[in-house]
Amino acid sequence: MQSFARPFLVALLAMFVLPSAVRADWIWTRQAISGVGTIHCIAYGAGIFVAGTNTGYTLSSRDGATWTVSRPTLQPINDIIFASWHFIASTGSTNSTKSVILRSVDGNAWALGLVLSRHRPFRSDFNLAVLGTLHGHVIALGTNRNAVATSATGRRWQIVDSAPKSERYIGAGTDLSARGNRYFLCSTFAGATIQSSADGVAWTTDFSGTTRGPARGIAAEAGGRHLVCVGENGLNLLSSNAGETWRAQSRDSIDYRGVIWAHSQFAAFTDKTVATSLTGNFWTQQLKVTRGSDHLRALSNGSGLTVAVGVAGKNGVIYTSAGLPAPGPTP
Repeated sequence: MQSFARPFLVALLAMFVLPSAVRADWIWTRQAISGVGTIHCIAYGAGIFVAGTNTGYTLSSRDGATWTVSRPTLQPINDIIFASWHFIASTGSTNSTKSVILRSVDGNAWALGLVLSRHRPFRSDFNLAVLGTLHGHVIALGTNRNAVATSATGRRWQIVDSAPKSERYIGAGTDLSARGNRYFLCSTFAGATIQSSADGVAWTTDFSGTTRGPARGIAAEAGGRHLVCVGENGLNLLSSNAGETWRAQSRDSIDYRGVIWAHSQFAAFTDKTVATSLTGNFWTQQLKVTRGSDHLRALSNGSGLTVAVGVAGKNGVIYTSAGLPAPGPTP
């Protein structure tokens, strides 16, 4: 595997506990990270957290406290997932000549994924920004021009011409007991249109019609029975039957940025808060960011830690909570 960068340890400019900003059962530490740009994505796998920045840096950590930094690309890192025992990162801006997929086993040494297509190379109008995983396979979702591509390992990719048409996608993959293994796509152009597929090629529309949104995140519980889709203007869509039907749960005008399945519950985040829920019906706030310059952009969970990353002016910021999350209120 070709390595693009030699890792070095980042100096953490600030770390301190913020007990007054959160509930008593969630204690968070804040780390300000300079010299790498702003942090916009994070994933967990094989005991490692790996985050990506808008200037092409990656940060990896096993404990959420000490971070190792590499720079595999000069392009922004749009998303990172863990699949097929690799971290897979999508890179490139909307003005770049092509989208580039990178792979790494540890988040430090990165190799180029082979970018292939039936009809054409990936260009700027097929910028693959959002990644999802399902049963060892990876799906890449474009931020413009309906781009959807699939891969078994993250090395060889194929554009899916039969994918549903949308201006912008977010997505999730899960092993569902009731409907089999399925991908879920959610259009973010206006409101939320949720579509699902067992193979990334043939798609079924499961939900359409909300006036709230646009959507910003979709997640499924480990067993796949409950799914949650969140977004701006209080968008909060719930499914309790493996995505077959959906219903809207009013959340006032909260602007959600995303949602994940975190150990035993859903964890959704806004620009300034993190909240948890067992099924998406009722949410309990676990973090309130009090610094005006700090804005959350992504959330991950693993090894008994919950890690939120984001922006602190022109720099990055990381919030880490030790200990497994306590379940939210039962609906």
